[in-house]
Amino acid sequence: MRKIFSLLLLFTLFAPPASAGDAPRDESTQDFTDGMATYTLTVTFLDLETRKDAPSLLTVKLPQGETMTLEAEPYCRFIDDRQQDLSPSDFGKRHKGKKVTIDFMEREPEIFVILECRSGTA
Repeated sequence: MRKIFSLLLLFTLFAPPASAGDAPRDESTQDFTDGMATYTLTVTFLDLETRKDAPSLLTVKLPQGETMTLEAEPYCRFIDDRQQDLSPSDFGKRHKGKKVTIDFMEREPEIFVILECRSGTA
């Protein structure tokens, strides 16, 4: 699993950091992510597990073909192609098996968390 995270990190180092100006985030999100590198990656959305009193878990297929599960931050936004916010469960139902773009950051070494998930490609 560590190898997959390392591969993902290497892959994203060649991608430019995400421009957070595309979608507004609330101030608490901005304060938390200030100074931390945010990356954008297009993946295939496979599944979303919503858990009571715990972050949602997204299972995605990376461009290299590897499957991984990532944690979504509590303030993670799920945005459809009309730029509307959806609940995690609605997003999961509508976009299962489709390409989505995720903005994520490395919270700790080799621990990645999703900040935003949008339908379509970057």
